[in-house]
Amino acid sequence: MEKNKSFFTIIEERTSVRSYENKQLSNQDRTKITEILEEYQQQTPPFGHSVRFFLVDNGTTRQTKIGTYGFIKNPPSFIGGVVHNSIEGMVDFGFLMEQVILRLTELGFGTVWLGGTYHRKNFDVRVDDGEIIAAVSPVGYGTSRSLRERVIRWGAKGDQRRPFDMLFFLGNPVRPVPIDHIYYKYLEAVRLAPSASNKQPWRILLIERVFHLYLERTPNYGNLLVFDIQRVDIGIALSHLYLTLVEDGYQVKIVKDDPTIDTKWEYVISLVVTSNISV
Repeated sequence: MEKNKSFFTIIEERTSVRSYENKQLSNQDRTKITEILEEYQQQTPPFGHSVRFFLVDNGTTRQTKIGTYGFIKNPPSFIGGVVHNSIEGMVDFGFLMEQVILRLTELGFGTVWLGGTYHRKNFDVRVDDGEIIAAVSPVGYGTSRSLRERVIRWGAKGDQRRPFDMLFFLGNPVRPVPIDHIYYKYLEAVRLAPSASNKQPWRILLIERVFHLYLERTPNYGNLLVFDIQRVDIGIALSHLYLTLVEDGYQVKIVKDDPTIDTKWEYVISLVVTSNISV
């Protein structure tokens, strides 16, 4: 399905939607969503792990509803994906799932990342040994936020983002990227990314044309989960960086290229700009 808006615009428009109109998706809209899921299921993410995406109705084909999942009101359907349960698989899942989310945002659907441990029985999908459903999202027709939802989001700091100078660094882990840098707007697109863990744990060290992505772990976060949820966030951040650079005409490649600097962050992956001429 063809995209009409720029990814910059979609990223700025995307919000986390937790309240939905109490109606099911139309057949036409289900077809649109399915086409997008199939498109990204065929793509190869940075570490090469395939993701099997799914779309399921909430309470129409099952005897019991899937659930509320953290104050989600009237979710008509859910999307999600099955992936190999490994640290690299989590990055790949976040990378592709966020692109699905952005495409659905462009079409006017409401979504919100819901990270956690989900079982195959919740969604009637195949999950083989060594695989996992790392996150899901409701998808439907969003409504205006209620007072209760605004209070919940304020308590979870859902509308807040970490300051730019706490996330992105130039040359070393203590010097923030200046606002007049040629790559500033692409990093700002990363800052606006959602977080499956709601912690924005990504850190980026920019050295010349190479963006090195790191994970600054939230202490004790996700200890009870059976997968590395904060690696999903790295995939989400990488997708925003990759999509906006490519959209502006840069040629890039994604590699493992640890600069081995002295930092408490965990190195994950790098994006190299191979052509520094934007067209």
